[in-house]
Amino acid sequence: RGTVTWELMFTRPRLEIAPERQGQILDRVADLLDAGVLVSTQTQAFSWRDMAEAHRRVETGHTIGKIVLAVD
Repeated sequence: RGTVTWELMFTRPRLEIAPERQGQILDRVADLLDAGVLVSTQTQAFSWRDMAEAHRRVETGHTIGKIVLAVD
């Protein structure tokens, strides 16, 4: 039996932010990422087909940053 955990960022429903404002915020975040002011904590990306390997990495307890599963 496994556990699936996820994190949602910049989500509108909980914050009740108007869609137009949400777009402005995401545009600003994109600008900050492009400028290098904000950096992603992603350390490695896996295809969903390699989910078992991604899980092994997380289970080591030595992962720093985010492991990303790409659904392609």
